[in-house]
Amino acid sequence: MSRPFTFAACLASICILIAGGLCVSAGEPGASSALGTQTSQGQPISFDEFLARVEANNLDLAAARYNITIAQAQVVAAKVSPNPTLTWTFATDISHRDQATVWAQALTEEIEVAGKRKFRVTAAQKNLLAVSATVDDFFRTLQGTAATAFVTALSGQMTVDEKRRAFDALDNLAKANEKRLSEGDIGEVDANQARLDAKQAEGDLVVAQSAQSANLLALVQLMGKKNTPVRNAAGSLVFKDRDFTLQSILSVALLNRPDVRAARFSFESTQAAAKLAKANRIPDPTIGLGVTETGRIINRIDPAPSYNDLNLSLSVPLPLFNSYRGEYQAALATAAQAQVTLQSTELKAEVDVRTNFDRYRLAKQQLAKYQGNAIELARKVLEAKLTSYRLGATTLLDVLQAEKDDTDVRLNYIAALTERATALVALEQSAAFWDIKFPVDHSGSNRLNLPSTPARGE
Repeated sequence: MSRPFTFAACLASICILIAGGLCVSAGEPGASSALGTQTSQGQPISFDEFLARVEANNLDLAAARYNITIAQAQVVAAKVSPNPTLTWTFATDISHRDQATVWAQALTEEIEVAGKRKFRVTAAQKNLLAVSATVDDFFRTLQGTAATAFVTALSGQMTVDEKRRAFDALDNLAKANEKRLSEGDIGEVDANQARLDAKQAEGDLVVAQSAQSANLLALVQLMGKKNTPVRNAAGSLVFKDRDFTLQSILSVALLNRPDVRAARFSFESTQAAAKLAKANRIPDPTIGLGVTETGRIINRIDPAPSYNDLNLSLSVPLPLFNSYRGEYQAALATAAQAQVTLQSTELKAEVDVRTNFDRYRLAKQQLAKYQGNAIELARKVLEAKLTSYRLGATTLLDVLQAEKDDTDVRLNYIAALTERATALVALEQSAAFWDIKFPVDHSGSNRLNLPSTPARGE
């Protein structure tokens, strides 16, 4: 008579252990994992703090910013006018014929005509604006890369937590079956099968932990400082959907996207350069002012008193061999090329926005399937299998399959949350506006409110 009681008690204990394992992190998969303990050296980092550190310390961004300093120096150089030339001349009689000694001083200055300086400065200033916009675009891309890396870190931690929950449930089942095997309630096959599935779940957990370690180190690299402590990402991928209209974000993108602005300023710079090349075809005259002092001639044949004279000069190059025709034609072709590049950049920006708009729309639709009753259905199926297993109406393999299906649905939900967040990052990056926030609860953990499985078989 003791055997039925022992059998029922063992079955009940199995179900309690399984359900208990399912409850671990089920309501809070953002709870700390072994990975967080092993790799984190400090408090979790929020999204805003992470982006601020990336903007302040990223080495690639710092290197790109030097292009602005270079372009500013080029503007200063473009404002420089030609320097005047001061000439001294001394001539004396070395034939001993008692001729006059001559001293001369002259100052010459090249005069830029046809607006050369104005066009040169305009081209440099437009180039500065283009370079600044290019650096802004570099930061836009970096910001999107950093946000995507942060999403990946959040998703990776959620995946680790879910795989840990699955492993705990299967490990508890395997331990319970090993106890039942020792008491003779089940065969060795069921015990071995339960332990095998637990081992596989443990391997999946280790793989997820390894991937998450790489995800967190990617955040360190983006923050741009050596020996930076590895910190977990604080935030949640569960947030309210954003509603956009395609036309509104398209108009914003074509007006504000830094790559479009950079292409527009580059086109304006090449237009000024073309005007400069045309102006260069007109020669710049050189004017001069000189004073000459001629000494007294004392020879007997042609004596003469000393005297001083003032002279003015004007010289103009004759464009016989260098008419700058090739430079002008090249400048016109460069301006035409820049105009086509601008059109191409605008088209790419439009396609980029439309592509990411559709991606975000479909990601929301995919997530809605799991936010409906998919997870609840998987939970109910698992509960039913556990109840049937407790009553002896189903097999261990059915319970293991139900557990796998429940885990798959939860992982797919995490994947849908990740895709929705990644698509939102890509959309706002492509539209050149930014208001993304990942909510953080009071503990700074990443919480995913999945339905938990109540304990069965008490």
